[in-house]
Amino acid sequence: MKKIILFFLFIFLNTTFLYAKIVLVNNDIPKIVGVQVFNMQKIYKNNLDEYFSLLKNAGVNTVFIRVFQNDGDRYHYGIKTACRNGLYFKFDNVCTVYDILPEFIKYGKKYNIKIYAWIGTRKLSFLVDKYGKNKTFYLSSNNKRDGYGVDIFSPNIYKELLSIFKKLATYDIDGILLQDDYILRIDESASFDALTKYLIDYDRYLSSNYVFSSLPEDYFIWKKDYLADLLNKIKWEVKKINPKIKFAVNIYYESLLDKNKGIKWYGQSVDTYDKMGFTYFASMLYSEQIKEEMKLDNYNYLKMLDNILSKWSNKISPSYRFVTKLQIRDFKNKTKIDKSFFKNICGLIKNYNVSYVLVPFEDLSDLEYICK
Repeated sequence: MKKIILFFLFIFLNTTFLYAKIVLVNNDIPKIVGVQVFNMQKIYKNNLDEYFSLLKNAGVNTVFIRVFQNDGDRYHYGIKTACRNGLYFKFDNVCTVYDILPEFIKYGKKYNIKIYAWIGTRKLSFLVDKYGKNKTFYLSSNNKRDGYGVDIFSPNIYKELLSIFKKLATYDIDGILLQDDYILRIDESASFDALTKYLIDYDRYLSSNYVFSSLPEDYFIWKKDYLADLLNKIKWEVKKINPKIKFAVNIYYESLLDKNKGIKWYGQSVDTYDKMGFTYFASMLYSEQIKEEMKLDNYNYLKMLDNILSKWSNKISPSYRFVTKLQIRDFKNKTKIDKSFFKNICGLIKNYNVSYVLVPFEDLSDLEYICK
């Protein structure tokens, strides 16, 4: 009789474990058709119901809204404020420009559109004002440049960033998009905190007077892993407060083309973030920027895009966790890009069943770029 009871207990436990695994795999990852809002124009301030209604009718299911204000940024709704920089949600000791999230959440829920808070990290102006920029190694024997942003290796800075993310998690948002400043440039991380942590981990002393090209290769891998580990800690602290929140990480196109460049130039690896369970990879495949930087014509940009989508849609599962950020306007003068060229981009998006986001989304007329 005991053997029979043990047998059925074994079956029950294994069945329960199998079910638990199924639940973990089926974690509700929708395909994104989204817009990334750099700046909300004044005409929409008291007309968000119509704004969201038109987004919904066009097929948009996700909105990434900027919730940080850096020096020189345009203000949402053209708001007049004493905040030179700050946040678009309430947070102690930081200037609240305008608490934009409650109204976006309200209409997002009404029209079943996901709301992602797009937040900066290392280049937040109020953090740079307070702590200064990260120390760098030499570019050459007598040439140094300023750091890109604050020193992520500083315990105080990590605590401040964590508190910002935890405050965001108290809002009923669906996700967080990390600004592309969550990187470490090739010559960064010569601070005392960084070098001390490396010494502890590798038992190897490095001087801040090194030329970056003389650094050991494992230093770049170590930076990449440290950056990812910190973000992973933030992610789990956020999920303790709001388990449904998904993280989207901005990925540079160089990281998609060459993983070694991604690690060295940015301290960034899609493979590492994927293993840690981050949901979306918001890939900055901006056509006009890339064509200018790589000296490509339309045909060769499309060829490059095709290769990237082919590679990464097969590596990432499901394929729509790969989010292609599509440039629809010039970043400087905001003029719209050629529509016929954009139709070819849409064709590739459909071929590979990936998510996509229109960038920068300036006003509702930009909905003409939704891939049909």
